[in-house]
Amino acid sequence: EIEPSWCLAAHLADLFTFAGYHDLTLQLYPITDFTEDKKVKLNEHIVHGYASSLMKNSIYWTKGADYLIYSCPSLGRTTLASYLERIGASSNAEISTKVIAICEKYRFRDIISSVSKIQTRKFMRLGNIPKALNWCKLIEDDVLTKHLVRKFIWYSMVDGCPEEIFDFRTLPLNSLCEDFSFLLKYSEFHSLYSCGDVCRSAKILTSIIRSEIAPKEFYFPLFYDLLPLLELDECLFSEEDTYELMRIFQDLCSSYINKSVIFPLILSQRDEKLFTMKNLEIVRLSLTRNLSKPLLSDDFSH
Repeated sequence: EIEPSWCLAAHLADLFTFAGYHDLTLQLYPITDFTEDKKVKLNEHIVHGYASSLMKNSIYWTKGADYLIYSCPSLGRTTLASYLERIGASSNAEISTKVIAICEKYRFRDIISSVSKIQTRKFMRLGNIPKALNWCKLIEDDVLTKHLVRKFIWYSMVDGCPEEIFDFRTLPLNSLCEDFSFLLKYSEFHSLYSCGDVCRSAKILTSIIRSEIAPKEFYFPLFYDLLPLLELDECLFSEEDTYELMRIFQDLCSSYINKSVIFPLILSQRDEKLFTMKNLEIVRLSLTRNLSKPLLSDDFSH
């Protein structure tokens, strides 16, 4: 609860100020999270105590932040920084988001970075990569961002396109890399495919595979994403595309058989079932059958 004595004293201090007692000063006694002694006006000292009591309250702490900034010019900013660090480090994501908003409002850049790192690592431990990325973008740490982008690729490949899609365009431009470019296109593919636009999704997936922008260990899942499109009656792939896809797939199979491609363990649970000679042959046959579709399409057109 808010301490009644500070609440009453703060209002009395306002009355003294309005009554013209502007010269009252008080030697500062030690205050929690602030050890430097200063002489301040009586009303500032009292409002500081009132604001500090608000900061300890789970409902009114955001109001306490405003009091510290606007009514405590000598002590408020340092005290608020101390409280924000403590609240942000020990709170859930919802409260930490409010802490970030206050830090942005009053320009506490270091605290934004500190709180964001804590939340990023928390969601990394929980395996929630999209939320970890959302917090990571506030840190502006390129190495960690690229690491999480790669993690998100694995996350997407294992579980399919996640329900919680991270908006990659909100990342800093200097975090762009080949993995990131691949992930943007892969997300676009899933978006179009889920909307039933098989023609454009087929073109994007073909472009991803042919451009070879994806890390090599992710190519088998890409071909399994390709399989439903190959099995459609509609001709979605040109003869040139099909031959090139067959070449890439053959090279991939040779690398896999020769163990020259190291597949991440995170893919193993899904792909133990997929990476069998039988399933590899299904993809190969689908690609081969697809070669006849452009010919049949031409025959019907004539």
